[in-house]
Amino acid sequence: MSLEELISIERVELYTTKEQIRETYVIANLTLSKLFAEVLRNEKKAYFLS
Repeated sequence: MSLEELISIERVELYTTKEQIRETYVIANLTLSKLFAEVLRNEKKAYFLS
């Protein structure tokens, strides 16, 4: 296998890893956004009920 082929494979693997990290980050942020929205909704309910 030539050096160029090895470099190409490494680039593909790095790109795949980068995409997996990006997807994990997006999912984590979405989950946190939903959590904060739920907390805010509960706080508003508690405020209006008191």
